[in-house]
Amino acid sequence: MCSIEVPELADLDGLDARELASVLVEMDRARRQIEAVIAGIVGVAERSAAYTEDGHASVPGWAEGNVYLVLW
Repeated sequence: MCSIEVPELADLDGLDARELASVLVEMDRARRQIEAVIAGIVGVAERSAAYTEDGHASVPGWAEGNVYLVLW
């Protein structure tokens, strides 16, 4: 597992245009990596039927339920 360093929003104010662009590229790369991992998790849950263990009837319902729990 790897970690992703996310800048504090307040730290962005002092960056010049080149630095902002660099941070933007880094964050977009991180977003793509995270989306790929999420797709992998959903695929494993679907193949293994892990989504049924907590009573969900479908992978989308399971995924939405778990993301909701994490966000709130």
